[in-house]
Amino acid sequence: MSREKKYRNMKRKLQNMKNDIDEWTRSLPVPPDKSPNYLGYRAYSFSLDDNNYDENMLIEYKKEIMKQVIGFVRRLRNKKSVHEKEYRIYCYFTLPDLFYSEVMISYTKAGLNSFYEGLNHDGDFLKNYSVTKNSQFLQKEWGLQIPSELKVRGYDGVGEHKGYSFWLIGDID
Repeated sequence: MSREKKYRNMKRKLQNMKNDIDEWTRSLPVPPDKSPNYLGYRAYSFSLDDNNYDENMLIEYKKEIMKQVIGFVRRLRNKKSVHEKEYRIYCYFTLPDLFYSEVMISYTKAGLNSFYEGLNHDGDFLKNYSVTKNSQFLQKEWGLQIPSELKVRGYDGVGEHKGYSFWLIGDID
């Protein structure tokens, strides 16, 4: 009986997430600073925190969350006009637990570079993760369809992080 309740709860959360995405894709957010060196960004979090994370969550729910987030990136990216050509719109996931996922809009190339610098601000990221050799992992292992206009880059865990991975999808260059 309790298992049924958990699944109903997840279905409600997925529906709420879809509603939020529909609302957020009505227009692209505007940066507070129009400077070409602006390092700021806008982020939308879809993380499974301690309050709603379940280790045994069905993979179908994880896939559905990832599909919705990737679709969100694509929809935002399709809204870009000539004035927003510098925007870098991308998402990232941590797998296999999907404990952390987010969509980010870096308003400038400098903002995207700042994101990458932030990943390795203390040198731990490059020690704990390396670029994956299996670039089709999400498509083959998770059965996700990544739109051709979105780039994919994955990082595999090393050492104590082995078995975990980190994935970027979207405008990542």
